[in-house]
Parts: sequence; structure tokens; C-alpha cells
Amino acid sequence: MNDALPPLITALLEPARYAAVQPQPVARVELMETHGAWVLLAGEFAYKIKKPVRFPFMDFSTLALRRQACETEIRVNRRFQNLDRPATQLYLGVLPIVGTPEAPRWGETGKADAGQVIEYAVQMRRFDEAARLDHLCERGALTPEHMSGLARRMAAFQARAAVAGNGDPWGHPTAAMRWPRDNFSTLRTALTDPADAALVRELSDWTEQRFNAIEPLLSRRRQKGRVREGHGDLHLANLVLIEDEVLPFDAIEFNDGLRWIDVANDMAFVWMDLLAHGRPGLANVLLSAWLDASGDVSSHTVWTFFASYRAGVRAKVAAIRRGQLGGAGASPEADASLAEARRYLALARDIAHPPAPQLLITHGLSGSGKTWASSRWLAAETSGRAIRLRS
Repeated sequence: MNDALPPLITALLEPARYAAVQPQPVARVELMETHGAWVLLAGEFAYKIKKPVRFPFMDFSTLALRRQACETEIRVNRRFQNLDRPATQLYLGVLPIVGTPEAPRWGETGKADAGQVIEYAVQMRRFDEAARLDHLCERGALTPEHMSGLARRMAAFQARAAVAGNGDPWGHPTAAMRWPRDNFSTLRTALTDPADAALVRELSDWTEQRFNAIEPLLSRRRQKGRVREGHGDLHLANLVLIEDEVLPFDAIEFNDGLRWIDVANDMAFVWMDLLAHGRPGLANVLLSAWLDASGDVSSHTVWTFFASYRAGVRAKVAAIRRGQLGGAGASPEADASLAEARRYLALARDIAHPPAPQLLITHGLSGSGKTWASSRWLAAETSGRAIRLRS
């Protein structure tokens, strides 16, 4: 694999190169790759280097753009950290890399001459991967308390987050429809089986119809400050449990339009992900706790639109990965990606067509157990759509 890597990344796989930036000697360096970055895991820290790529939604094609993206990544993710809890301070800074690609050296933040820098890296504190919420969920270790804590944390974060102004391009209804349409365009090309194509067409038609119905409300929500600088990619794999606190990380830095969004759009992603992991009770708890903490009484009207879109995002990613792996029958991995795309499309359809509503009422004297009983019911309810309204 190393032969296919750029010389800089190959050189940075050598443990000895981290002596200047590590308190202890590094025994080995592990490499993780995404479509936009190389991540080098070395000792206590991780070093994230942007790939020199350019996509319609991401442009890292020049050193200046990669530096800007690194600095933005630090800024947007530090907003979730607690200043009084060092363990939550994952994003440490931007480190310049100097020298040559074959013989790189780590520079100091703000010290290197810009003319000597060959690349930049985001330095992060490593955490236990087993504490990521997707892994906790798979082990059955994710609890209602984790979800209610996340809901309160995000409601408090959103209340103080920067608000999109009248002159800003972000979060207008037309912008909200750009990304679902992009999803369906990709899915139509990637999934050509007649049954898949029919489902994509059905979901595309529903999305257009639903958008027409809620467009005035989306505009009013923006006018009332519901479009803010959020996370943009809030799903279980971008949440980690640190000291019994759920901490978001890896917020989107590469596209402002994907980060400046309706607050319900951010929350609908993790809600959808809980449904995808088969945990509707936890989805109920998250939604109800967030509504309690945020007071966002109109969000339920736009919720299915955003959540179905988020399921479509996952379907698109899986479909693209399947194409990269060679298409149908090319490998077990390609077949698994196709199955994943189909699961997310089916989930998007389920979200778009909720069951008939029902109302349950609890009553009784103070201290008689209404909260206890309704909490147990909420965590056991199987639709994932239950909302507890409290007097």
C-alpha cells in the first residue's frame, strides 16, 4: 500500500519522525484514509492531512486552501469542547510541515516561514475508538441518559451558535433542496436495477412534494434564527463518550453550506442513525429531550424532510463506494455496499411515510410516577417517532 502513497505520507509513517511532537517515543504509526484526508495515528496524537483533491463540495487543491481548511476545522470543532475538562479538548492546533516530502520535519504553530511549509496537519488528541457512539450502540451500551445528555448539550450549543443573517446565503429553502436533489442525481446513475430506480424515483417525488408543503415554514424558521452554524455531520460515528459526556467531533469544515443549516437538520441526522442501528427507543428519547431543551415547537413539521434526506445521504455514499469497488458481483464488499444503499433507501421511505398518529395521556398526583412510567414507555416504543409533551 505504501508504494501508492505520496512520498510525504510514506515518510510520516516512520515513528522516528514524531520525536519533536510527542512526549514519549512512538512505537508505530497507523494510517487511516478518507476521500479527503490521510490520518496518521502516532502515540498519543492523531495528525490529519488534507488530500490535494477537488470535488464539487470540497476543494483542497492548493496549499493555501488546505491551510484554511485545517484552521477552520480547529475553530468549528473547538466550539464543542469544555474549557474546564481537558479530556474533551481533542483539537490541539494546526502544525506546519517543513523540509521536503522525502524528509519532512514538524514545524511549530505560527513559527514556520510560509515559504518553507510544504503541508499542514491538524493535530488531535486520540481517544478510545471503542467509546464512539456507533460502537457503543452495536454493543448495546448506549443508554437513554447518553441521549438526553446529548440533546441538552446540542440545544445549549445551538442557542449560542452564530445565526445566519439576512444577507448570508446559507439556509434558504432553495439551499435546503440543493443537497437532496444532488443525492437523487447520484443515486439514479449509481443504482440502475429497476426496483432500485423505482424507489429512488418515489423518494425523489415525495421530497419535492414535501418541500413544496414546508417551504414557507423553512423560510419562517430561518427568519426566527433557526439556521445557525452547526455541526453538519452529526451521526453516531462522529460522537464519542468521554468521561460520561457525549462529545461531538469532526464537524464539517470543507463546505460552509453544509454546516450553516437548520438546527433540526443537524439533530435529524443522529435521530435517523439511531433508527438505522435499530434503536427507536433511543431515537424517541433524543427527540423528546431536544424538544424539551430547545423549545423548537415547529421542528416536527420539517423533521421527516430532513431525516429522509439524511438517510439518502448514507444511501448515496454506499452507492458511490459500491461503484468504486467494481459494481455488482465484483466483490463481497461491493455487494455489501449495495445492500447498505438499499437499507438506507428503505429507511428513507419508512421515515417519509409515518404511521397514523395516536395520543397517550398520563395523569395523577405529583410524585405518583408519571415521569418514571412515561420514560420507560418512551424508551420501549418502537416507531422512533414518539414525542413526550410535559406540562
